Amino acid sequence: MVKNEIAIKAKEELEKLLLNSKNITLYNLGRDKYFRLLASVKVGNIDVAEYMIKKGLAKSYNGGVKTDW
Repeated sequence: MVKNEIAIKAKEELEKLLLNSKNITLYNLGRDKYFRLLASVKVGNIDVAEYMIKKGLAKSYNGGVKTDW
């Protein structure tokens, strides 16, 4: 898949997950060095970051040089 196709698929998958949920929890709230909001997200018992990574629609990033898709 091309980057743009992955982005579209990721958006669709995330919308489906969020819109079909009755319980969305934000935790680990904070701000980054540019003062942007940061949060971890759970939908029911599903960690959204882990879910998207397992589906191949997201990558873990902890700073440094980003890897290519």
